[in-house]
Amino acid sequence: MHLKRLIVVLGWAASVALAPLPGAAGVMYDFTPTGLLTPAAAHVLPFAPAAVTAFDDVVFAAGAADGKGEILRLDASTLQISATQGLDIVPSAMVANFGQTHLFLIGTQEDGRTRIEVRDTNLNPVGKITVEVPMLHSSLTMTKNNVLVVGSLPGSVGPGAVIAFDMSRPDEPRPLPDLLPDAFGRTGVARAWFDDTAGGTLFVNTALPPSLIAVATEGKAAGGKLSSLNFDDPAPVPMVANLSSRPCLTDEAIAWFLIASSAKLFLAAYDPASSFKSLDIVSLTETNLNIEGKSDPPYYDDTKVTMSAYLLASSCDMGVIWIGDRNSRQVEQFAVNPKADPPTLEKVGQFLLDEAPDRLVMTTSGQHGYTVSARTNTLTRFDAGGGEVTGTETARTLQRLLTEKGFSVGPIDGQVGVRTLDAITRFERSNNVTLDINRDLKRAFETLQAAPAQ
Repeated sequence: MHLKRLIVVLGWAASVALAPLPGAAGVMYDFTPTGLLTPAAAHVLPFAPAAVTAFDDVVFAAGAADGKGEILRLDASTLQISATQGLDIVPSAMVANFGQTHLFLIGTQEDGRTRIEVRDTNLNPVGKITVEVPMLHSSLTMTKNNVLVVGSLPGSVGPGAVIAFDMSRPDEPRPLPDLLPDAFGRTGVARAWFDDTAGGTLFVNTALPPSLIAVATEGKAAGGKLSSLNFDDPAPVPMVANLSSRPCLTDEAIAWFLIASSAKLFLAAYDPASSFKSLDIVSLTETNLNIEGKSDPPYYDDTKVTMSAYLLASSCDMGVIWIGDRNSRQVEQFAVNPKADPPTLEKVGQFLLDEAPDRLVMTTSGQHGYTVSARTNTLTRFDAGGGEVTGTETARTLQRLLTEKGFSVGPIDGQVGVRTLDAITRFERSNNVTLDINRDLKRAFETLQAAPAQ
């Protein structure tokens, strides 16, 4: 770094600690992200969990020990096991309904067929259904109107598929008509979910090639592709895509998706009230995980689909977002600032685990997050409210303003570094002004706010 720029950075770092936030800042800048979640309790599970589902007061883990499927219930405060039950399947995925009254598990029977088991939160069996379509590496998504959507990858047992079940009566699951045209099914499905607002849309995260597709399910357009996101930048196959606003989604809400590529975290959005239901990337940020060692990405068994090393979890409102990697002990925390236009992804901070995680889990409220170690199967709970937010609020406001005006600062992290200073220089040249952030911060903010967006 040049000496002059280093002096500017050091001068800014010293001044912002004392500088009040300028009163001219609008409501979109009045945003304080949840602090870094901090570790609180840990417990070693008796098996490598294939799935973990967490409520605010209880945690469920499913896996197999000695080839026998098993599900556990743990008390969230102590992480001690309060109940355990055997399963007739080797489980591969698990979700809960929005009411948090039932668990839905999918796995393989002894005869090789796929079966879905329904359990109540006391782990008692409620219902079951055998899936006649061959499914490999199945994924599960539950919608707010009790539709269970199942996706699978293409492999030796057949092409990828998407099927759905009406689970409004958990004791009598009912298959629904085919939601996905064969043309999409052959690509292989990493994940699929159904949104019943504004006429109903099926979202399919395809594996080959990696894309996110919106498919109409009602009316004359039923079965037709409404829009899609495709990634030319190197991305894991399949991508990771999460519907953020699971129980928060209302008829008036904007639905957000998180997508982790090989190096960036994307935020995509669509408007449920729109007849076209456009699907656009509205924000992105970079991660800075320290990957430990190098290894070729493995493939899912019996498929030509590579496994993503990235891990992604978010709260319902995306106020707490975790992103990690199975080859790194670091986990980074982000938050969506919904007051910005477009909404921005802000970096809250990062923490270091004792071991690389195998999975990350977040409660819908964002009050608790969980990590599962890849080596010892240790489940660790993290709680909200105790950790700091990196950087300063004044620096975040500066970065938000620059980003809003079209001058990228990289991740909004409250730290004025080289990229933020470069953004200031580009803004100054573009608008023929000078921003003196050290001596007249209030005027600098007012100049930024008055400038047109690029």
